[in-house]
Amino acid sequence: MNRYATSLSITTFLDATLQETGLPGWHQRYMRTVAGDFEGSVTRIDFGPVVLIDERMNLGVIQWSAPPPGTLVLGFLPDGENWRMNGVPVGGKALLQRGGAEIMVNSQQGTRGVVVQIESAAFLLPERLFHRGPIVTLPMTAAMDDAARLIETILVSAAGNIRFSPSEFRRTMGEILIAKIQSVLDQFDEPGRAMPLSADQVLRIVENAERIFRTREADDLTVALMAEALHISQRELREAFATALGTTPREWLLLRKLDAVHRQLLKGGNQPLTRLALDHGFGHLGRFAAYYERLFGCLPSAERSL
Repeated sequence: MNRYATSLSITTFLDATLQETGLPGWHQRYMRTVAGDFEGSVTRIDFGPVVLIDERMNLGVIQWSAPPPGTLVLGFLPDGENWRMNGVPVGGKALLQRGGAEIMVNSQQGTRGVVVQIESAAFLLPERLFHRGPIVTLPMTAAMDDAARLIETILVSAAGNIRFSPSEFRRTMGEILIAKIQSVLDQFDEPGRAMPLSADQVLRIVENAERIFRTREADDLTVALMAEALHISQRELREAFATALGTTPREWLLLRKLDAVHRQLLKGGNQPLTRLALDHGFGHLGRFAAYYERLFGCLPSAERSL
């Protein structure tokens, strides 16, 4: 019996909130930052202990993502990519994330993320890999570039190979891929090279602002009240959001409130739209409808009828 079972799945989405469910076992939340009609997809190639994931979104989003416990996620980010993770630019680096640890990913452009989900028990891992934090980075090396090219080749050719020669594809690509990944993991064991992607002061401000939003009534939450609750000035709050997210607290708060309304509408229910808007701090119903239509491409009343 072959050691590696292989399956290919491609799922498309027309809503970023629904795409949160595209990766089984992951805990994710996406918030759109760009207006327009959303289109996204998740491609998964499952080799058993290794799953290749190619996730695409045509609009900018802020993502909070935590892979399943008992796994690792390995990603390669080329130079020049407009990525920030936990508020830190990460172009030109390899990143390793422990299962269960959440990371905040922000891209102002349409997003494509290619990562490898790994079963921890199937690989030899450095003993103190995560002793300084659950997410570590390493400058890209030639071996990592080779692994990234192999992954891209598999993603491009998988549909035809799995259909016409599944046994050969499982045997050759599965074994080569696992060997390549092990060689990359070994490089994280070199003393002094792997660095933690730590939650610095800027990120902690953004995370605490998110916690305040979740726990406080949204109808009366303002930028001034957020700064007061965080015991910082509004200027410090603006600087933190500009650094970590590339936006202002006021714009983030508007997007966050619209996102909360959008999720309520997707759940259904009979709560009047007027009440829903007021509960989320929109005192002017005409402006609320205009904001919602600009971001999601339809009026909230039309969203409810879908």
